[in-house]
Amino acid sequence: GEVLCSASTAHLVEHSARLGPWNDAVVKGFDAPVPARRLEAIDSDRLVMPRDDGPLMGRDDELGELIESFRSGSACVVSVTGEPGPGKSRLLREFASHATGHAAHVVITRCEAHTAHVPLRALSRMMRAVFGVRQLDAAAARHQITGQLGDAAGEGSDEIAVLFDVLGIGDTATPMPTTNTDARRRMLVSLLTSALKASRSRTVLI
Repeated sequence: GEVLCSASTAHLVEHSARLGPWNDAVVKGFDAPVPARRLEAIDSDRLVMPRDDGPLMGRDDELGELIESFRSGSACVVSVTGEPGPGKSRLLREFASHATGHAAHVVITRCEAHTAHVPLRALSRMMRAVFGVRQLDAAAARHQITGQLGDAAGEGSDEIAVLFDVLGIGDTATPMPTTNTDARRRMLVSLLTSALKASRSRTVLI
């Protein structure tokens, strides 16, 4: 009923996962107990793009289109689609590197199969990264977000209450507004837009 990491795996993931203390585990095929650590949680806000140090082949046109959209200076949405394997992740990594090199704040969020039925999961993770509250406690995170939003925060408003709730930093003493998922999404997108407009740097959401 639990997941255990061997020593080699534990060393690889210790900076992005929360592990329990070392224990000896009896493993089939081994004569002696094996040292292992229990996987307690994954810090999914520390996700990175896959690494691929090979040359980018055959994607110059697509990369050029992404860079041209970035250079236009206008807000836009670009969809990158394709079957598994043609190099979408590598293309995005190259583009993200270009944007970072031009003083843009690049926010990368992944959708995960095991959270497919968690409402607004991808959006909430993106907003945690945009507001920079990954490592803050709830009170400090609320203070930082309201400071970034300024007049758009609307202290005590339904929008702020929904935002704090979705991010898991809500004040338990504050009653939650009764809103459906679609209304929540609209509120969150509105606040995200306000945050991006108030940002001092350009932002790329992947």
